[in-house]
Amino acid sequence: MNMNYEELKLGNASFETCVLCNRKLKDTSVPLGTECRKKLKKTYRVAILNMGTGCYEAPNVHYRESDFVDYFGGGVDLFLLVDTGSHWGMTILDGQSFGWFSLDGVEDTDGDLSDQIQGNKAFAVGWMIDKGHFEHEVVHTDSNILRPITHSTYLGPAKNLDEVKARWAAEGVTPSCGCGMAAEAIGDREAFYEDEIDKWAVGETALHEIIRGQAEQALSSVEKYWSDITELSSEEGWDTPLTEWMWSDLSFV
Repeated sequence: MNMNYEELKLGNASFETCVLCNRKLKDTSVPLGTECRKKLKKTYRVAILNMGTGCYEAPNVHYRESDFVDYFGGGVDLFLLVDTGSHWGMTILDGQSFGWFSLDGVEDTDGDLSDQIQGNKAFAVGWMIDKGHFEHEVVHTDSNILRPITHSTYLGPAKNLDEVKARWAAEGVTPSCGCGMAAEAIGDREAFYEDEIDKWAVGETALHEIIRGQAEQALSSVEKYWSDITELSSEEGWDTPLTEWMWSDLSFV
């Protein structure tokens, strides 16, 4: 059996044998045989975790599975790790994992996945949930806010910014670094107010002085975002739940 990412993404993959027991399948449109399906749950509790990083030069997020397994205790069956920045995802179930890229042209998307999916329950159950053969209940969804504050180490699980602060006993949260998405947003504000100051630099009317003073005050206030992006997050609308599920939007959230 040969299998590639494109077939998985488009949903037109054909399975010759059950990926768990290797018996020949009657229904080749699904990766599991009847007997193996009977042994598995019909409904899975899912936690969706934000593994995106706000640093463009350090895109890889380091995490320990035990950190989020311990956080949820026994309340989660399947973990869905998502990185919206690099279009990467992974399912984790019972100590097994299956990862993929959801963007055309990404390295290794055309490779044969047969060895990776054979005997892999994380793949099989993730596939069955995604295609509607198994039910699922989303019990946790990380906030998008984790991405602009994450440099390399996963800072969740966290449903919102307040939970991030509580977990790390922090009054504020800083941008991931000086080259990431938060830094871009801060830089855009700095550039805007600097342009306003230059625009109204020439002229001594009361209006000139008022607008110039307002721009200078606003520019000085932007500096605070480097030590805490709470207010910036509110302005940018970052503190919202992730909205991605494997290869499509999370329409069920």
